[in-house]
Amino acid sequence: MVTVAARRLQCSPQTIENYVRRHPAIAEAKRAERQAILDIGELALVKAVEEGQGWAVCFLLKTQGRDRGYVERTEHEHTGPGGTPLQVIFETVDDRRSDADED
Repeated sequence: MVTVAARRLQCSPQTIENYVRRHPAIAEAKRAERQAILDIGELALVKAVEEGQGWAVCFLLKTQGRDRGYVERTEHEHTGPGGTPLQVIFETVDDRRSDADED
């Protein structure tokens, strides 16, 4: 919220960033405030999940549930077992007929 702080202090955002770089106490205050706002956001997410709001459940599973298999893949991400490339075999109807004739 550097821009908000700059407005309140009537200075530029760059001035705030310069102070953050030069003064460890200010950098720590910025980090602590970011953690506090993240806590508020996480609490709101937990509340939405508890209320059964679909978007919140979906978001939680896609982000925090990845190790349980809740992963949304794009068309370029699909892999085989153990992350190996997928093998795609195309068969025609004629291929199936000739396999059946051999049995």
